[in-house]
Amino acid sequence: MRQNHPLSDAPLTLSEFLSASHLHVSTSSADVRFVDNILSGQRFSRKIAVTTPHWLTLPFVLVKTDLISVVSEKMASTPLFSGLQRIELRFEAQPVSWNLYWHKRDENNAAHLWLREQIYRVCRVI
Repeated sequence: MRQNHPLSDAPLTLSEFLSASHLHVSTSSADVRFVDNILSGQRFSRKIAVTTPHWLTLPFVLVKTDLISVVSEKMASTPLFSGLQRIELRFEAQPVSWNLYWHKRDENNAAHLWLREQIYRVCRVI
């Protein structure tokens, strides 16, 4: 959430988290990974107000709005998110795994293989 967000003054309760307007990252409206599957298992749901297909858009939207979002601790600690306020979730979340996908025609493409190796190398560090 942004600095001076209305919910930033005190520890965020689960009820406040659920009723806040969330910015959700997804390439599909049916994508309910990360916290949503945990919440639904406890018969809770959060209020998703806006969906964006890219993680890198989050800080630019959050800093200008009263939306909140859930990101990994590693992502939240990057310079891109430095202008935002971080808070701990009020429930246990599962570790997030990431996958790369590509068309099988690119499996042995030297340039594509090089790019995948670069992405893997960078992501291993963050």
